[in-house]
Amino acid sequence: MKKLLFTFITLICIVGLANAQNFGKAGSIELSGQVAFSSSTAVANGTTDTESATVFEIAPYVGYFIIDGFELGFMPWFTISKQAHVTDSRTQYLLFLAPSYNFLLKGNVVPFIEGLVGYTGYSQGSSKGSGISFGGGGGIKILVGKSALVRAGVYYVMIDVSPEGASKRVGSNELQFMAGFGIVLGK
Repeated sequence: MKKLLFTFITLICIVGLANAQNFGKAGSIELSGQVAFSSSTAVANGTTDTESATVFEIAPYVGYFIIDGFELGFMPWFTISKQAHVTDSRTQYLLFLAPSYNFLLKGNVVPFIEGLVGYTGYSQGSSKGSGISFGGGGGIKILVGKSALVRAGVYYVMIDVSPEGASKRVGSNELQFMAGFGIVLGK
């Protein structure tokens, strides 16, 4: 809890130094991301299971506007999950290039569309797999004050984590709603 509070206070201090007035202009930088945690415990016939399934995800994002509205981003996305009654946890990583177009309207709401393409992999005990994954999505970015950013969107991602020698894709198709916050740095 202390680390979370320290991170939040540090972010607030940094936000005070940044400037969102240049958001979306060539040369500006977006630093954002999202974090998620979930835990679920099965209940059957009124009896609660003794173990829970947990998932922790973190997806930081950095984007650089190469021209007004067009952003070239990088999103490393890490997931650690542990299923109930399974010994080994599963670690999955996704390293995405994330080009996006931001519709620079008047006001503080910025709709965007984004593509995702990159390398993915996982490990769970002695099992490993990797592949090329891709997807896309869209949403809105809301500029708050002079430097803060709230980001929300819907993404569809085809994840490939095929083991070596697999003749067909092994992975998942995911539809996700993601929300997070960030800061904007001008030139």
